[in-house]
Amino acid sequence: MVDRTVYANDKTPDLPLRQVFGRQRVHQDLCRLAADSGLLTVETFAMLGDDIASVKATLKNLVPDHARFGTDAPAQELALTSLAAVWKTCSTMQDHFAARRAKMEEDPSKVPEIPGEDHAEFREIFVNRHPDVLLPPHREPHRKFVERVQRDFLVHGFVHFYEVGEIRTRNEQIAQKTGLSKNAEDLLRVVMVDQPAAASSESQVMDKLHAFFITLEYLNICEFTNAAGPLKYLAELEEWRHENRGLALLLTVDTLIRKKVHRVSSDQRKQFTNFSAALLEVLTHHKQLWNDARSSAELDKFKQALHTTAPSTPVTKKRDRSTSRSPPKSSPKSKKNKARRARQKLQLQKARATLAAQSAGDKSGGSKKPSRDERVPAKEWQTITSFKYSGPRRCPFYNCSLGCRFGDQCKQKHEEVGSPPPGVWTCEPPVSSVTNDDQPSWGAQTRLLDHHQPWPTWDSVPSSLADLQVRGPFFLELFAGKAGITEAVHLLGVPVLPPVDIALSDLVPTPSDVVDVAVWAHIMAIIAAGLVFFLHCGTPCNTFTAARKLDGGPPPLRSKEAPEGLPGLRPSDEVLVFLGNLFLERSAEACFLVFALGGDFTVENPLLSLIWDTAQMQQLLAGARAFALDFDQCAFGTPWLKPTDEAQIYPWSLCATLAVQIAQLFVDPFAHLAPSFGLKVPAHDRKRELLSTRPWKVHRQADTARRALAAGYQLKRGALKPLLGIELEPGEAIRWVLQVPHPFSQAAGLPADLEQALQHVVHKGAQIVHERARLLAFWERRAQELLPLSIFRIMQQPDAALRRLLLGALDPQSAHLGSICHVALYEEMLKACGSVDTDLPDLLLRGFPIVGKIAATGRWPPYPKDQKVFPVQEALSRAWDLRSKIVHRVAGVPVSENLQKIWDATIEDVVEGSCLGPFQAAEEVTTMLGCDDWIPTQRFEVVQKNKVRGCDSATTNMINQITEITEKLQLPSTDMNVAALRRLKTLAPEAALRGWVLDERKAYRQVAVRPDHRKFSVICLKNPATNKPVFFVMVGHSFGLVSAVYNYNRCSAAINEILVKLFGLVAFSFYDDKYGFEPASSAPSAKLVAERVHTWLGAQFDQKKLQLSSSPTILGVTYNLDLMQLEIKRERRDDLLEEMDSVLHSGLLDPGSAGKLKGKLMFGASQLWGKVGRAFLRSISERQYCKFPNGGEFKLGKALEESLRQWRKLVAGGPPRPIDVAHERLSDAVIFTDGFTPDPRSPERLPDRIGAVLFDRRLNAPRQFTAVVPDQVKNFWCERTTQIVPIEMLAPIVALQTFADRVRGADIILLIDSEAVEGALIKGYSCREDICLLISIFWDLALSLRARIFIDRISTDANPADWPSRNLMDRGTSVGWSTVDPSWPRVLFNGTCGPG
Repeated sequence: MVDRTVYANDKTPDLPLRQVFGRQRVHQDLCRLAADSGLLTVETFAMLGDDIASVKATLKNLVPDHARFGTDAPAQELALTSLAAVWKTCSTMQDHFAARRAKMEEDPSKVPEIPGEDHAEFREIFVNRHPDVLLPPHREPHRKFVERVQRDFLVHGFVHFYEVGEIRTRNEQIAQKTGLSKNAEDLLRVVMVDQPAAASSESQVMDKLHAFFITLEYLNICEFTNAAGPLKYLAELEEWRHENRGLALLLTVDTLIRKKVHRVSSDQRKQFTNFSAALLEVLTHHKQLWNDARSSAELDKFKQALHTTAPSTPVTKKRDRSTSRSPPKSSPKSKKNKARRARQKLQLQKARATLAAQSAGDKSGGSKKPSRDERVPAKEWQTITSFKYSGPRRCPFYNCSLGCRFGDQCKQKHEEVGSPPPGVWTCEPPVSSVTNDDQPSWGAQTRLLDHHQPWPTWDSVPSSLADLQVRGPFFLELFAGKAGITEAVHLLGVPVLPPVDIALSDLVPTPSDVVDVAVWAHIMAIIAAGLVFFLHCGTPCNTFTAARKLDGGPPPLRSKEAPEGLPGLRPSDEVLVFLGNLFLERSAEACFLVFALGGDFTVENPLLSLIWDTAQMQQLLAGARAFALDFDQCAFGTPWLKPTDEAQIYPWSLCATLAVQIAQLFVDPFAHLAPSFGLKVPAHDRKRELLSTRPWKVHRQADTARRALAAGYQLKRGALKPLLGIELEPGEAIRWVLQVPHPFSQAAGLPADLEQALQHVVHKGAQIVHERARLLAFWERRAQELLPLSIFRIMQQPDAALRRLLLGALDPQSAHLGSICHVALYEEMLKACGSVDTDLPDLLLRGFPIVGKIAATGRWPPYPKDQKVFPVQEALSRAWDLRSKIVHRVAGVPVSENLQKIWDATIEDVVEGSCLGPFQAAEEVTTMLGCDDWIPTQRFEVVQKNKVRGCDSATTNMINQITEITEKLQLPSTDMNVAALRRLKTLAPEAALRGWVLDERKAYRQVAVRPDHRKFSVICLKNPATNKPVFFVMVGHSFGLVSAVYNYNRCSAAINEILVKLFGLVAFSFYDDKYGFEPASSAPSAKLVAERVHTWLGAQFDQKKLQLSSSPTILGVTYNLDLMQLEIKRERRDDLLEEMDSVLHSGLLDPGSAGKLKGKLMFGASQLWGKVGRAFLRSISERQYCKFPNGGEFKLGKALEESLRQWRKLVAGGPPRPIDVAHERLSDAVIFTDGFTPDPRSPERLPDRIGAVLFDRRLNAPRQFTAVVPDQVKNFWCERTTQIVPIEMLAPIVALQTFADRVRGADIILLIDSEAVEGALIKGYSCREDICLLISIFWDLALSLRARIFIDRISTDANPADWPSRNLMDRGTSVGWSTVDPSWPRVLFNGTCGPG
């Protein structure tokens, strides 16, 4: 239903908005009022406000004369309510459109339906607009086709090209077929797609084209008029088809023109903003397309005539005597076509005469030279015919630049004139120009290859990758055929691996079958080691070829709709299709890996091969940002377009041409950028002295930053030394950064023993399992043998409570493995693994000191910070005052359910021997300890989720203040875990990984306190039954002591050292959590070793918390080892969502809760991709440090509420942090950005401007752009004296959007000459709202592109982007840079942003 209001010509609302007016039954006066106010689109209406009140206020501001709403107040309110209802509908539509578009982008097979009433309204509007146009069923578009065009236009923003068979009319029955989804993330999902219907006649083609253009008017894309283009095109096409009969001709010309329109509308959107403009451009300025179609048709006729064996006399038809027909009109165009056909007919006659003469000459055995063809240059013809040779006549056209059009049907021999005899050619082919005259014989080159190639066959290739690394990297050719490219590459001095093919030839003396799993595993292992810098795949096309047709020859096995294979094939054909798919998968797998490791590849197949339509190839082309290079092999000297022999035989010119490029990549991949390397800044413009350095002080978090870098992200600005520490010229800076390995690709600096364990589990998988079984049997025997010694040494201790804790039993006879602290086994195992912590067994036996200096381990570095430590004696002198204060505090604790829980847990400790008590009075404690200067510690409750834990406050009683830390504790972090996993995946890319987790039970309680230090570990706790304070004396360590952290982690680190060094586990320890990652083949043995070792040593663990999984949860983080990504633990995610929902529902957030929530969200952010979402922490951080609430309550403001909503979206479905392969490789591209704002002191007022330059080693020319910053973007910025920071921040954002095609999925180095911008982007948020918004846009854009961006600073003098930022584009153009138009993210003009 559309409103029928008559509007002014320039103020007519869009159809969707008029549909809303109609459905809401808005009065015509209100419709005109809205149109007069500029509300012409759904989008404009949706932007009126956030709620109904703000919308009404905005409408009143837009219409100063409120009387236009109505004569009195009730009428005005009713009118405003009616328009508010329109706003509500428009807002809902916008959200619906956005959600629908996102779903359609996720799954292109989904086509949303158009309601029947809307479709009927489309037809009604069209009929009313065009009463002279009939809509019979064979010309009216099918509803399904209209829905598809609407879907495609909504998703992509332009009209796609549709084959004629895809255009459906209402009289057709649409059949659907089952196929595989083309979504790269869901390749195996079965979907239903429409089966195209081929056109059977010229009239049917014209009908379908009418339906296509009618569809465009249905959807308000393009009017069905002569002025807009469709009727003009249909008229010209109709005239053309009457002059050029034939269905194939009509389809050819229509395809050429509509494909050109599609390319113009998609590639030049700024110049041609709509479909009509693109269509008119093609019809006006691309008239050569009509001739191209004719030329193609005439060429087909020419070939068909040549294949005719004998002339045939056509049947004479009776002349039509009817006089009713009028003679055809003679136009200049028809005269021109008639003359052209006469010329072509004459050329055809000459060609037949030439063939006849040559045939007669061959029969007579004469050697008369053929007469020159007019199409061949005279000098070239003379050169060709000047060669002397004997034997069958050689085709001269085959040897000229024109090429022979007859192919295999040619009656003369296709062989090069002037080709040297076999065995003579020994020199390298010229690099500058390689012709057929330089083609060598295969036999001669076999000797040359055998002489220089150390491994002529794969049987002789070393299995040790270390031996190969000495000679690599290599060129490798898969499906090599006769290995022409390998030969040519090797002749240029480039190391090559033996070519891979199953067909034997001179250069393939032994077959190598990629179907063989062992052969393929060997090849992939070499590629995974980074030893192949260039890969060529001549993937067989026998099943993908478009030459298979239903014409009596080999039947088709695939189609465009089913490129993976047609259903219902014969068993023999199914085998062929299976092998073809396997070859394709092998090719794609190898190419993906070579590209991921920084190499390059080529895949060769015919242009019309169906291999390009497969999901695997489409995914490869998109993921590798590959280029398509189309060429005919006849241009390199062959009479064919594609080799048809049983093996790949490329022309030597093609092999040599490719070899030159491959050799250039091997020697210097940046040679094409040499002009840019010479760029310099004039001396008088330089701000800093050339080759000067900036001092850089080693950051205290440098080690942490290195681990973060190895895990794939940056910690903070300045934590690591910048890439460019020397002042250089711009050209030298470009060269330097391009040759630096991408920081994220560098392998982690793991500890030597951990690296050795990684190597063992990967390269000795089967052996290490047997070795561990042998070691388990040995050490279990030693544990039993040493058990009496441990019991004896424990029983020698004078303290009964200490003996009870160490034995794990009341008497020595009850002690057994699993309960006893096996100090003798500790001592022997630590000695066997060469541990530096030799004092640990004695400390375990006698107990650890908990005040004063913490006993050093020699394992960790010295503690670097200054500490304020009080003497122990000072605390002892205040023992009575401290005791009185603590007891008084405990007495005031109310009795609660949580107090009862920690009381029960303390009594459980007494039963297990880690605690003594309860003591009802202080005198009892004094008697038990033998001294009266003991200091109690208050035990209070800590609620962790659904668990209550007792914590001892050792700060208020000075216990922690009299403890001195001696070493800096170093524990594995999430970054260390990710770095180890990256290394493991790099070493074993094909292996399935598993993780194991072990959690010790009451870990601190198992470590004894030295008996004379128990006076510092007295616990004071209220008895909930008597409501009075009582005392307990800890035998094990308390939770809350600083010393407990170091003393326990000392034991934990020792056990982990045993696991790594003695048993070869890839293991880590973080407090009481022990875990590790290994291939699935050895992970169960690792878990078994961890369990047994802990049992032998007496470190008790919780059986219920043991894990062996492909998705282990470690410290609240889930490591998805199948998808190789980090995920927020499900329980933690649910808790965060519940907490944020509670805050949003209450509308309140106090500073304390904000601080806790921020900490949880920052931890959650570490499991999300990049820095996405960190900008939304700013509002929460501000509330954390807010002291004075507005109106007496800490209510949520708009910014804070938006931050919480955005974080809720991120926590619920944010992008996980990936764990990719770590292999050192060059950056895919380097981007320099800069911003410019005029000096306020300068009288010259220049506009604010940004610029950027992209250097991609796979692009022939760097790209640059410059852009003036629009005022609409700056309107959202905060006021400043100078806006240089947001301008500099804007440049990287626009650069990512502009260079998106080369940034997507790439390793990028981004260089900025602003420290403020560099630091803010790396950190992920800022204290300024507008900067925070820009940061969020940057990381959302990086997320959508999945770009791995390393950000660093470059000095202004060395920054080549300084020139485009000042509109000095000639500097780049002079050295070959191409200038592109900038692309601005739309969100920059909205002033709002959400997660990507």
